[in-house]
Amino acid sequence: MAIAKTRTVQRCEVYPAEGNEQPKIMVTYIYTFDDPDDDILPISSRENIILQSTDDVSNEEQIVRDIASAVWS
Repeated sequence: MAIAKTRTVQRCEVYPAEGNEQPKIMVTYIYTFDDPDDDILPISSRENIILQSTDDVSNEEQIVRDIASAVWS
């Protein structure tokens, strides 16, 4: 069977605006890789990304898009 990858939001943090910039959003994603036929899996990996108001958030999870819309509107 193939390895399945899932991405979930662990945490979102909003950082206040500095100078002329809009607030920034830090998102922590947890990636889980699993295969029911593999005794070693599942394993997890973490990724932190910083989003700015000029970034395209259309590929982010819905909760991240909702936070971005609320913060940057």
